[in-house]
Amino acid sequence: MPRATSHEIRGPRRRTSQLGVTLVHMLVYVTALAVVINLGATLFVAVLRMHDAGTAALDESLALRAIESELRETVSEGMSLLPVLGEFATSESTAVLALPPDLQTGGARYAVLQRLAEDDGFVVRRLGFQESPEGLTLTYMKTYRPVFTALGFEYGGDVAAARSVGLRFSLKAEENPQRPPREHHLRIALGGIGGAM
Repeated sequence: MPRATSHEIRGPRRRTSQLGVTLVHMLVYVTALAVVINLGATLFVAVLRMHDAGTAALDESLALRAIESELRETVSEGMSLLPVLGEFATSESTAVLALPPDLQTGGARYAVLQRLAEDDGFVVRRLGFQESPEGLTLTYMKTYRPVFTALGFEYGGDVAAARSVGLRFSLKAEENPQRPPREHHLRIALGGIGGAM
């Protein structure tokens, strides 16, 4: 029986060209992959938040532009401010406008812009009235969004002599606890005398 060589007793010799993955290599790869996945998820969440913030800001801007347009149209159609119309009185929370008479019936028309409390803020509601033989009839009602944190009408002195309506407001969406709310001002001339100011 031939004698075993020392090489055969120790077992097969490992080839230097043979490649393999050790447990340490696997742990390094898994750790690197976990870091990359974590960074990717963080970036994805940040992009989603920026998208949501941008969409919310765009929606607010469009809603604000729509309400400004409608208020400009209503106020510039108004001929004068009225101190009182039925249960409505012109004040910081309400603007009562006399509009040109109805072309078909000749009946007097009025618009009321009113501040209403809603969702820890304020919204604007527009009411339209027309004089008829039966009395004052509600012909139009619409509540505008967005929700404001502050909202008030300004007339620049005596209501009967006012030639414009001002609106002072701040948006709820712009609230930031680190700074005071940004206040916007809008002033619109009555009866088309010079348009918006």
